[in-house]
Amino acid sequence: MYIGKGFSSYVILVMDSRGLMAALKIRRTRSKRDSLYLEGYVLELLSKSGVTPRVFIYGGDFVLMEYIWGIDLEEVVDLYMVGYIGEEYLRRALASALRALYILDKLGVDHLEVGNPARHVIYRNSIPSMARIIDFESSHPSPSPSNIPRFVGGFLIRRFWWLLNIKPHDLRAMMRRYKKDPGSREEVFRELLRIISRERLS
Repeated sequence: MYIGKGFSSYVILVMDSRGLMAALKIRRTRSKRDSLYLEGYVLELLSKSGVTPRVFIYGGDFVLMEYIWGIDLEEVVDLYMVGYIGEEYLRRALASALRALYILDKLGVDHLEVGNPARHVIYRNSIPSMARIIDFESSHPSPSPSNIPRFVGGFLIRRFWWLLNIKPHDLRAMMRRYKKDPGSREEVFRELLRIISRERLS
């Protein structure tokens, strides 16, 4: 069953002999991207992170990976806007996305697309605390990944700055510190998490 299409590939839902579902990403014939190998390799690097699909097998023209069922961040926002879910669900979902992206930063992978994350963050079984990051086609290993600043600058400040009770200028200053001072990353991340989730972390 067809489930998605991008600029260089399309994704279909497949089933193995045991009845288990998986997502098969196939490079399009006229794709500008030479190979999907790097995406498979990155997913393999992240296989134990718990915040990405598990990869089963991959090559230049395909990636076979775990299928994550649930709602994506865009759907969470839409449901919030129409009043179907409350602020607490939204805060938990945003905090969960932050935790997942911080793990990517710690593991040295830059996603590049999370400044517009609506379709790149999925909540397993629609549980707001179970964010999973998908679609690593444009990602790559990096000594200084910036997934958190990209998410905050491209999404949080534009869409939900009013929810955070902090001025956008101050939030941008936090992100500049995050990028320029690697030693401060955990402290900045934990402060941002407190702001979003309104939790006191030990």
